[in-house]
Amino acid sequence: MRRTAVAVVVAAALFSASMISRPKEPAASAAAASPHLLFNGGFETGSYKPWSMPQCANYGNPTNNATRAFGNFNLVSDIVGEGAYAARFDLPADPTHLTRCQVITKRPVNAGGDDYYSLMFYLPKGWTTGITPPQFGVIIAQLNYQGLGPGSPNISLIAFPDHVTLVMATGITTTTGTPTYQFSSNADVTTRYVNLPKLYAVPPGMQLGVWHELIIHAHWATDSSGKIDAWHRIKGRRAWQKTASLRGYPTLEENPDGSYPPTTIDMIGAYRMRSAAPTSVWLDGFSRSGSFAAGAAHLP
Repeated sequence: MRRTAVAVVVAAALFSASMISRPKEPAASAAAASPHLLFNGGFETGSYKPWSMPQCANYGNPTNNATRAFGNFNLVSDIVGEGAYAARFDLPADPTHLTRCQVITKRPVNAGGDDYYSLMFYLPKGWTTGITPPQFGVIIAQLNYQGLGPGSPNISLIAFPDHVTLVMATGITTTTGTPTYQFSSNADVTTRYVNLPKLYAVPPGMQLGVWHELIIHAHWATDSSGKIDAWHRIKGRRAWQKTASLRGYPTLEENPDGSYPPTTIDMIGAYRMRSAAPTSVWLDGFSRSGSFAAGAAHLP
């Protein structure tokens, strides 16, 4: 199976139906030049805000429908990455449905610009995805979900018990023919349609029972000027380890005619394939900013 635990589709109603033609890539955007915080989603408001209402069962989503079963979102103060609160996303056991619980924020497509994301995650000792086959993990972040093609974000972070894979789906995108994405990377799937190098946000050998900190950098482009970088460290350590770097490929998705929606979304939470076992993930410290320094300053 080629796609990123492929079922990362969310409601298409989140996106504008209008399309814009591919713009020329500017040398820099306001976001690229700005070092300040652009979005602070670290749950220190004491609620899910400024995210939109969680797509979770305890916030009104149906407990199941034809293809999905929804988990629960809760703020917690016992296992916290930074500040007073973290978010725990609980997925139910359901061997017949995909399971998910997510928070979402909508933003303009930052074509030609740079975004730096910070994120903390915690997986307890003994944690498992509960999924068979093992190549499908739990998606904890979907960055720049444009809603094109079969519905994969440009960047996904997929957690496994011993690593976190950085999955990409970019370039010309279609719902017909094969492949549906011009360029893709998934270190846990072997197929001829995965044509980019393996990328890990946290390489194999990851420690459980600690808070992990990530910074993900993307230069968003529809051409070969695209860039992706990832840095990782365990909470309490000073040094960052650069774990992923990719150059020379698009980092945005576009239709065959060169158009794409003017808006996109970022989301974090938990999303996985069918499973007979429940699982939970803890997330904290999410932000989007215009520089590495601003993203790192948002973490403890």
